[in-house]
Amino acid sequence: MGSYYSQYGDGYVPYTVVIGRDRKLYFSMSGYDDDACRAAIDQAIADYGGLVYVANPISDKLFGFNDSEILDVSTVFDQYEPEIVNVTILNNSNPSAVTASMSKANTLNLTASSSNAGQAIITLEGRDIDNNTATTEISVTVYDADPQYTNIEDFEDGNFTGTYTWILSSLGQGARDWTVATTSPYEGTYCAESGSIRDDGSTTIELDLTYTLDGLIGFQQKTSSELDWDWLIFYIDDVEQGKLSGVTAWEQAIYDVAAGAHNFKWVYIKDSNTDGGTDQAWVDYIQFIELPPQANLTAPANVVTTADAANVTITWDAVAGATSYVVYSSVDPYGTFAIDNSGTFNGEEWSSSLVTKNFYYVIATNAKSKIPQTIEVKSPKIKVKKSLVE
Repeated sequence: MGSYYSQYGDGYVPYTVVIGRDRKLYFSMSGYDDDACRAAIDQAIADYGGLVYVANPISDKLFGFNDSEILDVSTVFDQYEPEIVNVTILNNSNPSAVTASMSKANTLNLTASSSNAGQAIITLEGRDIDNNTATTEISVTVYDADPQYTNIEDFEDGNFTGTYTWILSSLGQGARDWTVATTSPYEGTYCAESGSIRDDGSTTIELDLTYTLDGLIGFQQKTSSELDWDWLIFYIDDVEQGKLSGVTAWEQAIYDVAAGAHNFKWVYIKDSNTDGGTDQAWVDYIQFIELPPQANLTAPANVVTTADAANVTITWDAVAGATSYVVYSSVDPYGTFAIDNSGTFNGEEWSSSLVTKNFYYVIATNAKSKIPQTIEVKSPKIKVKKSLVE
């Protein structure tokens, strides 16, 4: 929110305005009315939800399994008076996919699950010493970054005809096409940079690509432009998905993509007058991600154990869709079971040296899901000379 009001002597008449959120005009007059002006300021602040407000929202995050990030959130919220705003986690909608914690003052730690895909909405609250508050949300999407289903365009081949063949175009007098540049890339050496354009001009980079499965597109974007007038706009099949303006740092954008043929397009466009920043936009590290359906595994059936004085062997029926199996064991059928790494697998068979009485169960796994065996399978009791097994 911005406001200006003052009084002048010597016959000068001030023009007073109060402008609030989203450039909403709350008060405007030639002259000055103290009560009316202050009431307008109070109303503008109330519309913000209090003295604390969201100054720098955090862009969405796209994590592969086990990815993590530490974020300084000290500037996410601000306050209209010189007071400290403390940030806490108000809610995590999906802790099985993402864990979120504050390790110290205004430092947010995000860690993706090692096996659970999905989206989590992390709600942060900013609170000042007078208990004025504001909230903001961070969307974190976790996916299995399997190279079979993920392709990346990072322009590291130095041109637009390497990994993918891009379509370039521009409109307006003197407008130039996008280029592959070395101007502060998000990662690596290169990124895509918009060509120079004049007022009412535009420059476009686009790509036709087919998704065989439903998925996502994620990319890094940055602008240096006239705020709210000159834009980097992203389209899927000529439908606007999002846009960015102003002088920004790199930030991530993520959008859903349905299976099928699609056109992905980034357009940098200027209005009819006025420049801002360096009048450019950049795109880098584009991720084309397909999300295979979760495998519908069943529990291993017909689990059988056989044992002698030295070894135990467990067998079970093959589970459709399983890529591996895990054996758990415990000396106490009611205690904590842990992964048993003492044995070796041979298809649907596991064998290990037997040194004490154990209880076992088996789970089937693949890269997309994990279904536990619902029955704990107890190895048979046998006797040996040294009574190691009852």
